[in-house]
Amino acid sequence: MKEVYDMRFQGGELGGLSVEEDWLGKAVVVDQPPSQEALAAGEVSAMVHRGDIVVSVNDESCDGLNQERVQQLLEEAAAAGPFRVRFRQPVRLEDAFGSDKAAFEARSIIYRQKSESYEPPGHMDMVYGYVVRFRGFQYTAFQFFREADNSFILGAVLPKHGKGRILFHNDASIKYDGHETAIPLHSESARFLGSMVPNFLGTTFTMHDYRVDNPTSTRKRVHHELGCAIYQTNMLGRVPNTLTAVLPRWDPEQGLRGQPQSLSERFQRGNKKRLSANLNVIQ
Repeated sequence: MKEVYDMRFQGGELGGLSVEEDWLGKAVVVDQPPSQEALAAGEVSAMVHRGDIVVSVNDESCDGLNQERVQQLLEEAAAAGPFRVRFRQPVRLEDAFGSDKAAFEARSIIYRQKSESYEPPGHMDMVYGYVVRFRGFQYTAFQFFREADNSFILGAVLPKHGKGRILFHNDASIKYDGHETAIPLHSESARFLGSMVPNFLGTTFTMHDYRVDNPTSTRKRVHHELGCAIYQTNMLGRVPNTLTAVLPRWDPEQGLRGQPQSLSERFQRGNKKRLSANLNVIQ
């Protein structure tokens, strides 16, 4: 694919195209790509990817504009008739900042911003909340609110049939599925916080942060896990089923670097003394 490319639209609608600011605040990028129906003849919607930078709308530069202004430009252009948008593929952080050190600092900024959703509260008091569920045709959405002030804290989306990974996000507007492309799925999205996936047997559920694109891969060198739940079924039915929650002790620097072993491996292989020093285990 070309690094810079133009996309012609029929006009009248954006076909679901929406934008957002990147985490560094340096550019406005594609959040939801357009549908094929909104494009002019000969154009292919698959060329537009989430995270692609919006360069200009009808030759009007978008450099230095915020997300609201760029979205307004797109809507005005669509209302006026056929229009053209120029996109640019995002470059690697190493290329954008000129050195590995600067790229690492950029990743650190992104991590610190998103890790605010991972940090435990700064007190030992119980935080009370409630969950609101929204049922769609393909997905079920959940929203978690703080009881004290009814403030939105976190959202989650999972397939309606209950199988597959659960996606965590910080967008209070996601209340029903609509199109799958409206659900944040990539690390560049400011809305995507992570996911939770079960193992093959459905007995261990692992929560990954936003940097894990393929949570089911068995070839990870570094793990970015936020917690795991190990479910044990009592086949005889004499005692209740049990669930063990394993959480790493919060360490921002360790979270930035990642973990050499998965939490389930550390829990199963570690002894009680080592576990108490590095993990929080709730049974």
